[in-house]
Amino acid sequence: IAILYGGINFYIGNKIRAIIQSIIHINLTIPILVIFIALYTTTIITYYFASYSVGDLVGKIGLYWFGFSLTAFVLLLLSEATAVIIYRGFLRKPLSSTYIVIGLCCTCIIYFYGIYNARHLDVTTYEVSIDKKSAIDSLEIVMISDLHLGYMNDNKYLEKAIERINQLSPDIVVIVGDLFDGNFSAITSPLETINLFNSIDTKYGTYMCWGNHDAGKEFDKMKEFIMQTNI
Repeated sequence: IAILYGGINFYIGNKIRAIIQSIIHINLTIPILVIFIALYTTTIITYYFASYSVGDLVGKIGLYWFGFSLTAFVLLLLSEATAVIIYRGFLRKPLSSTYIVIGLCCTCIIYFYGIYNARHLDVTTYEVSIDKKSAIDSLEIVMISDLHLGYMNDNKYLEKAIERINQLSPDIVVIVGDLFDGNFSAITSPLETINLFNSIDTKYGTYMCWGNHDAGKEFDKMKEFIMQTNI
């Protein structure tokens, strides 16, 4: 897998080198090679040491670059295949490097929109009626999932999410999976995280179930962590 991912990085780096050198006419092979080796290394370290903290900066770079590189690889391949069909199949002309620019632009648009969408807290309201007698006329239930606490989503993100939850004045809060991002050690300030969870203001409590990312070698630490909260 590491070799395959290295090939993906080499493919992307080579395309970026080609388009930059066609503009400024300077040999950038060595600088680009060094940059891509560094990016590749951060990703490999982040995933290889998934049960340890590799540092907030390294972890963030590794995860963000992994997502960007896979997106770029797919879109560059699609744009290159399309360019080959158009230029060599229909126009009978040499392949233009324009496809690299198009592929990279599409990558940036899709990737950064994805980051914005993932970090944007959106509230969707549903009204559910249950034909059942109860002493309680109604319940305000807030359901949240996929917090993925770790390198990418830190305590600042959690604090923002909890502020939004408390603004809704919930009777019950339910966290339906993927509270963690697979690596408990990626949480830099566990005590602060505990205090944030304990600041959730509900009438009947906060409840959660595990998701597929709430697992791995550090699952016991995750369980111990939850036991220290009001969840």
